[in-house]
Amino acid sequence: MKRWSIVTLMAIFLTVSIFSHVGTAEAATSRVAIISKLEGTVEVQKSGGKKTLKGFKGMSLNQGDIVTTGKKSSVVLKFSNGTSEDDTLILESSTKVTFSKLSIKNGTTTKVNMLKGKAWVDVKSIKNKEDEFVLETPTAIMGVRGTNFFVGVDPNTGLPTVAVLSGNVNVTGSGNNTDQYNVYPGSSLTVGGPDQLQVIPIDNQVLAQMLNSTSNEVIAAILENAQKIISENQNLMNQFATATFPTEVQQLPLSQNQYTDNVYNLLLALAEEAFKLNKIAGNQLSALQQQIKERQLAHNEMHKNQGDVDWEFEAKKLREQQLLEQLKAKKTKEDALKKEFDAKKQKEKEDKLKQDRLDALEKLWLAKLSQAERDKYEREKQERLNEQQLGQGNTNSGSTVLPQPDEDNSNGGSMAPSQPDPDNSNNGSTTPPQPTEPPLTWAQIKKPFDLQLEIGDSSTAMNYKQGASITDLLVEEPIVVSGDDVSLIFKSTDPSMQLLEVKRDGEPISERDEDNDGNGDGVFITDLSQDRAEMRFTVTVNHNKLGTKEFNLNVATAPPPSWSDIEKAFDVQLQLNGILTDLNYSKSGEEDDITNLLIEREIPVNIDNVFLEFISNAPDIQILEVEKNGVSIKNPDTGRPLTQLEQQQTELIFTITVQHNTFGPKVFKLIVNTVVQPFNIYEMWGAHNGDFNSYQAAPYTISAGDSNNEYVITVDEINFTEQYQNAIGFNRKGAADEMLLRVKDGNEWKTLEMNTEGTMNYKHNLSPGTNSTQYELVHTRDGVTETYLINVPSIQWNN
Repeated sequence: MKRWSIVTLMAIFLTVSIFSHVGTAEAATSRVAIISKLEGTVEVQKSGGKKTLKGFKGMSLNQGDIVTTGKKSSVVLKFSNGTSEDDTLILESSTKVTFSKLSIKNGTTTKVNMLKGKAWVDVKSIKNKEDEFVLETPTAIMGVRGTNFFVGVDPNTGLPTVAVLSGNVNVTGSGNNTDQYNVYPGSSLTVGGPDQLQVIPIDNQVLAQMLNSTSNEVIAAILENAQKIISENQNLMNQFATATFPTEVQQLPLSQNQYTDNVYNLLLALAEEAFKLNKIAGNQLSALQQQIKERQLAHNEMHKNQGDVDWEFEAKKLREQQLLEQLKAKKTKEDALKKEFDAKKQKEKEDKLKQDRLDALEKLWLAKLSQAERDKYEREKQERLNEQQLGQGNTNSGSTVLPQPDEDNSNGGSMAPSQPDPDNSNNGSTTPPQPTEPPLTWAQIKKPFDLQLEIGDSSTAMNYKQGASITDLLVEEPIVVSGDDVSLIFKSTDPSMQLLEVKRDGEPISERDEDNDGNGDGVFITDLSQDRAEMRFTVTVNHNKLGTKEFNLNVATAPPPSWSDIEKAFDVQLQLNGILTDLNYSKSGEEDDITNLLIEREIPVNIDNVFLEFISNAPDIQILEVEKNGVSIKNPDTGRPLTQLEQQQTELIFTITVQHNTFGPKVFKLIVNTVVQPFNIYEMWGAHNGDFNSYQAAPYTISAGDSNNEYVITVDEINFTEQYQNAIGFNRKGAADEMLLRVKDGNEWKTLEMNTEGTMNYKHNLSPGTNSTQYELVHTRDGVTETYLINVPSIQWNN
């Protein structure tokens, strides 16, 4: 088996899983995919047809169909073989798949070709050896045996990446590389080229890259399958505990215990990253934490392992190795640049010395001439310099050029060439012989034809550049086609060259008869459509001296930009105690000409100085007006929309009118929910003598627990600095409230002592390096006792 190179795992996932739905007599031996949910644009090309259809909910897909998702789009497909075990395939944006085979005749057979994009696959139909599920990419073939995994294909290289959460994917290289590799849970494989297969363990950094571009639909699907993924991985780990670990696992830069911990913690780490990106709620994370903990504690007891759950992945050695390789590559690049710089400086130094010697020789030689000869020489020298600047003379502008000798001395007075004439006997012409002009070649012709963009009655010259060779040409930027009257014109303005033929994607385009004499005039025209397209033109040019030459010109077109291309029309910032935090919002639908938006989490308003501010994030976008519940808001000092949030639980509706310099005005409706929390939680910093002189409110989310008056709280990421004393503080909001706080220490709960001085009811000091903690708080208010389980899953430490 060949050594697999290490490449940075990219966060592009493409999938093609295929799932069937049986509903008619004709479908007795074939699977049918049903679109169960879609966002944005989904296009379907039916088998054998050329017309593209717009996908819709409930649409059936069959063998041979091609499905393509547009930008910012996704589609959820359900495949059924007549049982309750439905396979699920979620295609994300810019993904293209072809269902090459869907059958249930002899077992369930699913074969899918993936060209580009990313997706999530949940395969349940593999029950016996007759069942088959295969993903084919340009460089690898993947066989699946009951699996949950991500898969992606780079649209530029066609190279795939697969990351497995549970089950097993058998990857076989295509072409000259027929090596096989089994990818197990907690690891990922990337095909880096025809002979380069790479496998690495999935760590937190890889998960963050994956989830940064993953839709909420995929996250929801993963959490729905959480129990199944946990059970499958536990069964696999139990098998590994009583048998030899597979070769593919042994080759990872982890011990067997580290790999086992990674597999148990994989789903939890994924959920934690999703929580940080505001893709899931705190109660979902808490519930999953409890499931994972129970599973791993049971595994530790079974296999006599010691210690509590380790919430972090252990891939430090791999990251250190990658960092060293990056530093080494950076040092090599810097050395090469320094060497190139030193060589350039040395050449400049040598050129200057050479020019200095020529200048000195010229000065010495001129001193031996009469004034009339010197004046004549200076005039001729200036004429040569003028010719060089006009591109008509020698290209060595700036160099000293001394007159050349007359070898037979027939001129009697010609000036000495590069050596002075000590006798000053040459009294004739000082004009040196001119160099012979080199022969003309195609390489000297930088623009073999003119290209013009014609819109209506006006035309604009288009620039293009050379590619890998003189015959490969490229228009760098896509041509924006905003109407039906846009054309591309090919013509020649050089009388020594004529255009003989122009082909577009192999088909000749029409020649224009500009003087209406019935004959073509060497001007070729083709209409451009508003569709996004890539075209290749073959232009045949004839030169009077050089003959005929073919040039290939690549041109791309694109529709005009619009509001749909703007991901965020403005920024929303939360101002809390003077600290600004960006708030994420997502699109929640359309209403007439208004785009509806939603802040994805509730905003806690436990104090008075909580503000919301709206800011333009692009120079060509201006915020015209912001209304809160129908009333215009604007800060009198800055002129920017700024509003204070009151301490009450409510839903606020903001109407934001913005203006784009090109697209015009647009109205957005943003929904913001506020919540008053029962008590405050703070990040506290202070000196090591015990005095805390700085603190900041730590936002948290609250959800219902397992029974009445029980709740689960998840605190956002907390950031501490090692050089200070750090603590988490708790403070009740009402003077009549009573509180009892306990902290989780290993498997035990320890009661914390309430402070009798100051305003903070509880302070829990944390040791540097503590990455998470849990509390239980019993809170009595107006005779009602409530219990809160408080999770602090992410504590970051700075130097």
